[in-house]
Amino acid sequence: SILCNSFYSKESIYKAFGKYPKLVYQGIDTKKFYKQIRVKKNKKNFITIGHLTPSKGHDFLIHSLSYVNQSIRPTLTIIYNLENDGYKKELTSLANEKKVNVIFLKSITDDELLNQYNKAYFVLCAARLEPAGLTPIEAMACGTPTIAVAEAGLREKIKHNYNGIL
Repeated sequence: SILCNSFYSKESIYKAFGKYPKLVYQGIDTKKFYKQIRVKKNKKNFITIGHLTPSKGHDFLIHSLSYVNQSIRPTLTIIYNLENDGYKKELTSLANEKKVNVIFLKSITDDELLNQYNKAYFVLCAARLEPAGLTPIEAMACGTPTIAVAEAGLREKIKHNYNGIL
């Protein structure tokens, strides 16, 4: 048997191998990810989660936020574990050029991640052709809507204008 995590993955596997896998959606631990009643959302706090590599679309998010009026422009917190050599420097330079405030948080604990999800006004997902992604599911469990690119597996996790925006 072949298992996959999204219709996008299912199609990709069929295209590559000529076999139809069984679709099994991922889940999350709701004891780790939940809405914290006493934590207030901050309208000027957006987060994105993913390795510091071009495929995660962090540069796209910086460009996008630069179009928001500076008086209401949110801070973008990028949470990551791994980074592509030099990419953090590129993102920092781009953020400075575009006047977007970016905070980098590397290898944070699960408790801090929970807190970040709960404080954020939006979680942003701009990864290119993300097969599935746990980030939107974790965000939903914390009561935080997601804004995501309308492609690949993210389309299956987010219902436009219901639990997020595509």
